[in-house]
Amino acid sequence: AKATVTLQATPRQLCDVELLMNGGFSPLTGFMDETTYNSVVDNMELPDGLIFGIPVVFDTDDEDLQPGTTVLIKDGDRDFATIEFTDKYSP
Repeated sequence: AKATVTLQATPRQLCDVELLMNGGFSPLTGFMDETTYNSVVDNMELPDGLIFGIPVVFDTDDEDLQPGTTVLIKDGDRDFATIEFTDKYSP
């Protein structure tokens, strides 16, 4: 995917991205949107009813990250992953 923004990730962001990539947050395949986040926080389950008690969001205050933005996540000078943002909200 062609990234339009580059972001130097924090150690926490890198850990979450890695866990998503290697299946550590299965069945998640990406960061939660607002509906999924609220379902997990309120009911400890995903919208489909599957038990899941950890809200997994990409925590940032970067105003350049808007829905539709594809971001190159960097770890130092190493390209780590690309993410397309589909939702933006403040819990």
